[in-house]
Amino acid sequence: MRLRVLAIVLVAGMVAACSRLGPGQDDVDFSQPGPYAVGLARTVFTRTLPNGQTRAVETLIWYPAPKSGQAPDGAATVRSGIGLPVAAGGPFPLIVFSHGAGSSPNNYSKLLTHLASHGFVVAGPEHQDCARQCTRQNFATEAEDRPADASAVLDGLLAANSGDAAIFQHLVDPDRVGMAGQSFGGWTALIVLERDSRFRAGFALTPATFDQPQPEPSKVAKPVLLTAGILDTRVPYALITRFFGDIPASAPDHYLLAVPRAGHEFFDACFDTFVTGGCTASMPHEQLQSLMDHVGTAFLLRYVAGRQVTDAQLGLHDHSDAFVLLNGSSPQAALPTPWPLQDVPKPDVAPGTALVQDDLTAPHSDHLPTTSPDPSRYTAGYVNGAYEMTVNRPAAQGEAIVAGSYANASIAVDAALVNPTPSQYLQLACRSQNATAQYRFAFRPATGEYWITRWNSDTRFAQPERMVPYGLLSQAVKPGTATNHIELDCNGTTIAGRINGETVASVRDNTYAAGQMWLAVGETDGGPASGPNPIGRFSNLVVKQE
Repeated sequence: MRLRVLAIVLVAGMVAACSRLGPGQDDVDFSQPGPYAVGLARTVFTRTLPNGQTRAVETLIWYPAPKSGQAPDGAATVRSGIGLPVAAGGPFPLIVFSHGAGSSPNNYSKLLTHLASHGFVVAGPEHQDCARQCTRQNFATEAEDRPADASAVLDGLLAANSGDAAIFQHLVDPDRVGMAGQSFGGWTALIVLERDSRFRAGFALTPATFDQPQPEPSKVAKPVLLTAGILDTRVPYALITRFFGDIPASAPDHYLLAVPRAGHEFFDACFDTFVTGGCTASMPHEQLQSLMDHVGTAFLLRYVAGRQVTDAQLGLHDHSDAFVLLNGSSPQAALPTPWPLQDVPKPDVAPGTALVQDDLTAPHSDHLPTTSPDPSRYTAGYVNGAYEMTVNRPAAQGEAIVAGSYANASIAVDAALVNPTPSQYLQLACRSQNATAQYRFAFRPATGEYWITRWNSDTRFAQPERMVPYGLLSQAVKPGTATNHIELDCNGTTIAGRINGETVASVRDNTYAAGQMWLAVGETDGGPASGPNPIGRFSNLVVKQE
């Protein structure tokens, strides 16, 4: 490990607004800046990759500096630049922070500066994520690099404690180290906690728990604080809350900060594409920032810095319509659930009424298209007394859209694969807005795996968002070429999938209120190069009013 100091830059000193009350008193407000000004350093750490090459990890480091107005210390001068001196009282607890996919530590500077004002050194590595036209191999490489980057930053700062760069000498306390991150960085934080025992606790903001390899709730062995927004368009609220609920009650203290009127914007600014309904549907960003600052600072002070922070200071007694903080070890409040964002006109028919009923033996109605709009991708039509689709491209799917638009309704069909392989699936979709925005329920007859995904039409995020974890299997699936009766129920904010009468998955989400339905057959990446094309046969289509 080699440390090279690039520059020390000046940061305007923060006005110390810390309460005069000592730690442990309930009315300390951790949403306010702490007792330190904040300095910022930029440095580069290096680590050796398995292939022998060297990877440079550029890192921003926020650190406590003396209060504004104090005389500068001569130790502030280092060989590569001039910056604010380090405050007395070190070594300080360290937080390594991992940014979201394609982002930068600078996009979280408000939170990271706030933590430094409360006495933390905060190190944010630049992960060098793929920017455009990214492949699965790019994502796999990033998943390998990110946790190793975080551990390398810790290695470098610990080595620098006894180095010759004045600003880093005795800067961090090796016994008080925490991990934090947002989105892909939240995933990184959870993986680092699993792998590196030196980290005492983790703060994972809207963690992308669907990324591979998936963090495992059963392996949570350090205190963690998760955040989740009901209006999140990137990481489904249902997935984060399920991860939290699957952490064993016997695990160390674990918390969930659930925010009904927030999306994925747990960083310095709000962007409309990160919030269902846009930023106007979210709480004011200054309010969300204050909430992040308060709860995050209190949690990290308690579990990383070792401060006496009460439950009241943490926010466990402050439940309101704006947020709920849940303690997984001893839950005291109910988890907020999504509510409908759009008014749906009341139907003219009673619940349970069949809106579409077709045995699909022949094209005697206009319920499904009689040909494919994209024959090079898939063919579709009525074959031998059933509706049949054949996929003609590897790792593709074909879908037949049911005529009409539906809000609170269910779709059911009998479906089978002609030549099933482990990569082939059958699928139903509801509330489709366009080709890439809907809820999808699918399963693999060859393996019994099932899932619900929410697709988003933002082309910058081509990957679907899993709303249940990977790898879940159901004994309800009839294997091989057998016919399975599958249903997708989209009623209010509940999206539920059933196979042969058994509900295998149910989630709550309010991204889409109404839209089209479809039935589909497809194949995921990784299927056999010379295997049979996916062929799905469908019969007995029913759409019901809910």
